[in-house]
Amino acid sequence: MFLVQPSEVVSSYFEEILHKDTHLKEFLDKYDQVLQTHHQLEALADLDSRYSSSMLKSRCYFELQLSKVYTNDILRKFELEVEGMYSCFSTSKLNADGPVVTYIVQEQTEVDGNRREMRD
Repeated sequence: MFLVQPSEVVSSYFEEILHKDTHLKEFLDKYDQVLQTHHQLEALADLDSRYSSSMLKSRCYFELQLSKVYTNDILRKFELEVEGMYSCFSTSKLNADGPVVTYIVQEQTEVDGNRREMRD
């Protein structure tokens, strides 16, 4: 357990169960309830994903493999990341320090019909 400073924001995960007057036993009981609810929601998402077929966005074999492992929600997040990779048109190595390599990536986006280049 860690202390939360007054200027820090408490995660939304804990907002409902953690207040300045919350006793430890009350917190642990509520935390256990939240975990159980979270696990139940995960189990329902797993079942839903297992028994529903989703439309894959590419013909890549790795996407088919991931669709068998991940829930539909996580697969959609992954697909958005892959789509974002397609808009990256220029990468250049900025720095290499042992196993850590830093790149500059330019991304082309379209907002209201106007193309913009962005640097990350």
